[in-house]
Amino acid sequence: MAWWSFDTEWSLAQRIVDYIQHTLPAALLTAPAGVVSANKITRTIEHACALALQAQQGKRIGYLGKVALLYRLRARLADFGYPESFIRIATEALLVELSRRRTGAPAKTQ
Repeated sequence: MAWWSFDTEWSLAQRIVDYIQHTLPAALLTAPAGVVSANKITRTIEHACALALQAQQGKRIGYLGKVALLYRLRARLADFGYPESFIRIATEALLVELSRRRTGAPAKTQ
């Protein structure tokens, strides 16, 4: 295994894209307004984030891994014709979820 291999992150990105494509095809998001509800978009993004968190259970994704994951996710969603606004929201939500503190201890405040 190569030291700079991001195969794990890229396969996770592909699983997330496959889920999004299955649940919320790009054609629905590019169709006239009112075709898809905000709830469906939100649920889809939340479940995609849950997939990433589940994958992170065994081994935490580091900084470079997050960069590789988000880059691949953004590129694959764009390849399938998703609007830039959706891609931006999905990648930002994923970054926030992966960066959250999961220890249960309160964050330090100054």
